[in-house]
Amino acid sequence: MKKTNVLSMIGFWAFIVGLIIAVVAGIIMPQNGIIIIVLIVLGIIIGFLNITAKEIMLFLVATIALVVVGNVFAPLTVLDIGKSPR
Repeated sequence: MKKTNVLSMIGFWAFIVGLIIAVVAGIIMPQNGIIIIVLIVLGIIIGFLNITAKEIMLFLVATIALVVVGNVFAPLTVLDIGKSPR
C-alpha cells in the first residue's frame, strides 16, 4: 500500500469519527470543552490529510467566507477563545 493511500484512509476515518462525535455531542452535550477540543484537533488532521493542491483555492475562499460571516466561532467561547477582554 502506498503512503498516500494510507494517509487518505486516515483522513477519511478521521472525518467519519469527527462527524459521528459532532452529531452525538451536539445532541447530548453541546457545551463540553473537551469534545470541542477533540473536534478542533480532528479538523486540523482532516484538513492536512484531505486537502489537495487542486482544492487549495476553494479552501481559502471558504475560510475567508467563514471569517467574514463573523459569529461562526461564537460557540467557542466555552474555551475562552472567542470572549472579548473586559
